Amino acid sequence: MATSSLFEDVALLKQALAAVVRALRESLGFTQENLAHAASRTYLSRIENADSNPTIEKFAELAEALGLSLCRSWRSLYRHATRPPPPMSSRLRPKNGGA
Repeated sequence: MATSSLFEDVALLKQALAAVVRALRESLGFTQENLAHAASRTYLSRIENADSNPTIEKFAELAEALGLSLCRSWRSLYRHATRPPPPMSSRLRPKNGGA
């Protein structure tokens, strides 16, 4: 039972890492090509799609390439991974508030 929970936690963490790396990159206006010196475009794409998980060293290189501290990047990851999902009703409601 504990093993199943561990694998679920790892899967959630990979999804959080993917979302954080992509969100940080996009919010700072970087393309995957801009970060080629830190990670190949293919590898970065695999990270952002949760198909690969970088080492701490690679995560640090990506943070540096984005001009962020490793601690700030890690805090973003932690906040994303521990944020509860929105209630189902808010996910089904139209964003424009209309019918």
